[in-house]
Amino acid sequence: MSDRIRWSWAESNEQRESFRSEANGLVGQAITSVAYYLLDYGADDYRKGAVGPRRISSATELADPYWQHPSCDTVDFAVQFTTATGRVFTVSWENPGRIEGIGLREVAAVGQALSESANAAAWDVTNEATWSDLIGEVIEEVHLEYESWAENSSAQWCKEITLRIGDANISMQLAEGEFGTDRVVPSSDNIAVVRLSEGPAQ
Repeated sequence: MSDRIRWSWAESNEQRESFRSEANGLVGQAITSVAYYLLDYGADDYRKGAVGPRRISSATELADPYWQHPSCDTVDFAVQFTTATGRVFTVSWENPGRIEGIGLREVAAVGQALSESANAAAWDVTNEATWSDLIGEVIEEVHLEYESWAENSSAQWCKEITLRIGDANISMQLAEGEFGTDRVVPSSDNIAVVRLSEGPAQ
C-alpha cells in the first residue's frame, strides 16, 4: 500500500519529537487487549481460501504459539494495543534499507502495518504470560530510543521502544529470537518483545 504511514524514520529533530508526542498518547492509558500479527504458518491447514489476517482460534494452533521464544516474543509484522478508552496503537517497522526502524503510532495494524488482504495470522495474546498481569494497568511512560543514521546527517531512526507499566518494563526491539538458541539477535523486519526488570523505561 503506497499510502501507508511513516513509522520510524525522522528527517529532523522536529519530526522525531512528533513521533514521540504521538507515542506518548499511550501514557495514562490502560491496555485492555494485545494482539500480535505474524506470518500465517498454519495457512495450508486452516485458511481455506480466506483473505486477510486470520484470527487464530483453533485449540491446536493456540497450544503451539510459534511466536514464543525462550528470551522474547518474536513478532513478524506488528504489536497492537487497545486501551480502555477505545484508542488503538500499533508498533511496527519501516521497510528494511535506508529508512528502516521501529515505531509506535496511533493506528490499527491492519491497513498500515500490513494490508487488509495479507495472509497473516492475528494472535490475541492478552492472557499470555508477557501481558496478562499488566492488563488494566496504566502505562506510566513510553520511551522511543532514537539515534543518528549516519555521521553528518540529521536523519534519525528508532531501534527500541519501552513501555513502563506498573512494575514492569516491556521492550520492543528491532530484533528476533534466534531459532535453536536463547539469544535475541538484531533484525530489520521483526519485533522482539522482551519483558525487562523493574525501573524507569529510560
